[in-house]
Amino acid sequence: MGSGHFLEGIVERLVELYREQGIDEQRAYREIVERQLYGGDIDSFALSLAAIRLFLLGEGAPSVRPRLYVHDMLLHSPERAGKLFTEAERIVGVDPEVDEEGEIDLIEFDAVVGNPPYGARKPDYKKKLYERLYPESNRDTYAMFFQSGIERLREGGRLCLITNDSFRTLTTHAALRRHILDRCKIVEILLTDTKHFEGVSFQFAGMAITTLEKCSDEAARQANTMRLADYIREPKDFREPGEKLSELRQEEYEALPETPFFVGVPREVFESAKTSERVRDVARGRQGLATADDSHFLLPAHDPRVAAAGMATSVNGQEQRVGIPISKPYLVPFAKGEGFGEYWRDPGIVIDWSEEAVRELERRAALPAGTPRKTYFRNRELFFKPGLTYSVVSGGRVSVRLMPAGWIFGHKGSAIFAEKGTDERFLLGYLNSALATYFMKKLVNTTATADVGYVEKLPYRAASRDVEAAVVERVSQIVEALKSDPAAEIQPLRDEIDDLIFDLFEIRSSRDEIRRFYRTVGLVEGQAASE
Repeated sequence: MGSGHFLEGIVERLVELYREQGIDEQRAYREIVERQLYGGDIDSFALSLAAIRLFLLGEGAPSVRPRLYVHDMLLHSPERAGKLFTEAERIVGVDPEVDEEGEIDLIEFDAVVGNPPYGARKPDYKKKLYERLYPESNRDTYAMFFQSGIERLREGGRLCLITNDSFRTLTTHAALRRHILDRCKIVEILLTDTKHFEGVSFQFAGMAITTLEKCSDEAARQANTMRLADYIREPKDFREPGEKLSELRQEEYEALPETPFFVGVPREVFESAKTSERVRDVARGRQGLATADDSHFLLPAHDPRVAAAGMATSVNGQEQRVGIPISKPYLVPFAKGEGFGEYWRDPGIVIDWSEEAVRELERRAALPAGTPRKTYFRNRELFFKPGLTYSVVSGGRVSVRLMPAGWIFGHKGSAIFAEKGTDERFLLGYLNSALATYFMKKLVNTTATADVGYVEKLPYRAASRDVEAAVVERVSQIVEALKSDPAAEIQPLRDEIDDLIFDLFEIRSSRDEIRRFYRTVGLVEGQAASE
């Protein structure tokens, strides 16, 4: 409920509808506020502000008591009646007014609207209860509000929430998407950004306005036609998004693994993804070393101390396991992400892999979980092996580069290892293509972070020998050009690779849109508009 902005808008709109039916404003106000409108918020100050807002709206009307409650709206619902707390939880800190079942929990509403908190801290005494009530969606508060809101609706009632849009694709919200598909028609998903909401920034995600209709009829849900509006910048265009609006049968969301709620994806791209393998079928992504104390173990490659200690050019099996004697160059290239960088980048960071440093890393790795500066070794057996690496956090584009033999990789500069039969350089060309970024940002993970699991979920197609050779030849030319000159002009070769990948995935009419998307993804609004 917050401070009552939604309540105010609802009252004003309903009064207008009553007026059109010849009902005077004071009578309409009383009917709405006393009988139709309910609000709940866990914050008593927010409730006071909402009550004042409603009072000012009814200026001149007889005294009316609004149905507003200081209440935890995540606990009870018409589908969850009765006692929820254990006796131990009740003793620790249950607030009867906020936590016990109330009148508002017994009603099946025609409509529920809200802008739930994102990442709000949960009271300690309720954490276990939330885990019981929302076993698959308790990580994010707004995900729990989706489930609770659906439970508060009558059959045919509608829920509209303004939330972070990460629930559409993240694996952590796959169960929430399944819950929505099993309980509701998706009326509309409208994507926008956070600029319309002062003080709100999700940093790595956008915003979605989602409207659902509770429906127990599976056939009706499957046949439902959804309105999907792809990133509408201005609120004046929310009602009529124009060319940004598309329609899709709800059953289409069932076609891809984990049922991503994609928006604005051309039919041929969607069909191509449906009929493709996945990168996990030909390669494996792996996280590596998290030192938890980078300032102690890592150095920028340009640091004068690197020249003094020396960069290791070859590391034998013994040295890989226990470290390099300090009588030899003991610094090793370290793949730590470092943002956008495709195909090739000279080492920018090195790690101290001396015998002493390795002993210290192993000592810290043996510390109990939760200990400050505890090191985590992951996939150590793959250190020093050749592969690909990329940044888990970037401006939005997928950007992958070669990781030669002799490197160690971290958890923010994860590694990808092609399996037998897959040409590493062909995979490199595909992952750096405009289509791979489009698949990632539209179908697999809409946020600006993508760990190795999401790379493995990208659609993939094996190429004929001729196509594979053509891609590999161009990738090799790009790599050699960047080794000679990091600022080398590689766009013509990139375009040629893009065309080969488009042909492979049978993408014809959407090429210009995908290229435009690739050029602008991750840019701020002003930059994108200038492209």
